[in-house]
Amino acid sequence: MLSTLTSKGQVTIPQALRQQLGLMPGHAVSFDLSADATCITMRPAVSAKQLPEQGFGMVKVKGPHVQADWDAATALQCDHARALMESGKPLFVASTVLLELEWVLRGFYKLPPETVAAVFNHLLSMSQLQLQDRQALQSACDALAHGFDFADALHHASSRHCDALATFDDTGFAKRAALHGWVPKVFVP
Repeated sequence: MLSTLTSKGQVTIPQALRQQLGLMPGHAVSFDLSADATCITMRPAVSAKQLPEQGFGMVKVKGPHVQADWDAATALQCDHARALMESGKPLFVASTVLLELEWVLRGFYKLPPETVAAVFNHLLSMSQLQLQDRQALQSACDALAHGFDFADALHHASSRHCDALATFDDTGFAKRAALHGWVPKVFVP
């Protein structure tokens, strides 16, 4: 695909590429020059302010990969993790990792529940990921849309083989679960 450089140094990214990358007006892009100065590479780059619309870290959610202001060691870890996830190799993901990821997305990056759910739904779509309990993760994602806490919902879905689930610190969870007819029943002892 070709595009012509304007007198102001601007280039239009063809619509098909914008759609494929999920680029919208206001999204940032980064440019890199090859070592021999013969090639310019343009990549989607999302600022930390755009995190809520885009997702997190190495996960691609209806748009470009997120680039945050990380130190060199964290950036290197992210690059390694991205390469591993994009390698196509079978990867096991424990439920405890999902709980930590949700806490980082919600607690540190302050992402809204619908964005957190989008990240997890993307993970669910990755066939090479062997999730410890895929069904529980799907249930927890669905519960986010109904205002449930992710950890509560994941614990509940992981306990689906039980007669009841006791919660010790949240009577609101038990009430909401009852209103939605969740089985097993959630109760406060």
